[in-house]
Amino acid sequence: MIFAIFGANGFLGKNLVRYLEDNGQVVIPIMRNNAVKNGFNLDITNYDDFAQLSDEKIDIIINCASALPDIKSLTEPNKLLNFYNTNVIGGANIANWASFKGIRKIINCSSLSVINKPWPCPLTEIANTYPGGQHVGYSTSKLAQELVMNEIAQQKNIQVIHLRLSALYGIGMKWEGIIAKLISDMGKDLPINLTNGNKMYFNFLHIQDLCKIMLKISEADKCKTGAYNVGSDEEVSLFSLASIIKANINSSSIISNVDVNDSISHAQIDISKLENLINCNKILFKPIQSGIKELIADYKKFRIV
Repeated sequence: MIFAIFGANGFLGKNLVRYLEDNGQVVIPIMRNNAVKNGFNLDITNYDDFAQLSDEKIDIIINCASALPDIKSLTEPNKLLNFYNTNVIGGANIANWASFKGIRKIINCSSLSVINKPWPCPLTEIANTYPGGQHVGYSTSKLAQELVMNEIAQQKNIQVIHLRLSALYGIGMKWEGIIAKLISDMGKDLPINLTNGNKMYFNFLHIQDLCKIMLKISEADKCKTGAYNVGSDEEVSLFSLASIIKANINSSSIISNVDVNDSISHAQIDISKLENLINCNKILFKPIQSGIKELIADYKKFRIV
């Protein structure tokens, strides 16, 4: 098959291009900046840019391109504008162009953040989508992306499979977030002071597991437009995560925790719809301990200063 990968220079895009090529697929990398061999520079917010792909034969599109949140997402209007331009307008442009080219299947990377926390347990695709929190601009843009692309898919008879991703991690990820902070702090033997360590849960999805799932979806013949949860079969508490990292980094950091919430914020994700899509009784995921060991080895090799 021939894949067009939008966002090919990001964490997911780079890993996906490499994985597909290693598995005998033909890949056309597409990105906004930083041209690669046999790739294209293209701004998905500008439909006219797609004309440069007019001569390319493509079987499947995977959209990894996304404007992602940071701590300034609610305070800078340009951040909100970028979310909607990239995620909504860009997604609509990809869907419209796919229809024009006769490409029948799009795999689009969405986010489980379209569901407001605390999540129901287990979290299914029928949970109410009414996101909030400090990243609400990003979350609502991803939800709008799903809805707009769904409408185009219905009108133009194409398939758009939205993968609602849990927290991606792995070597090469942007060094931020709770895993990176805990590894960095424990690497310096700093004290670790947790709040709600036994009440707050995460679901981390290893990048290689996602790449495998995407290839299987591309090969599936019974895809229906809509959202599919993609997360590991393992939720991990904040305290357990800190303990796993400490055990593998040989840190002298002291972990303390105070639980102040009455309720528990679970991250148990129902992926039965995904498993049915790829005709798999049970997806085998990389255990969080193994993924953390890889990251710590990489941290010790490249990041300790």
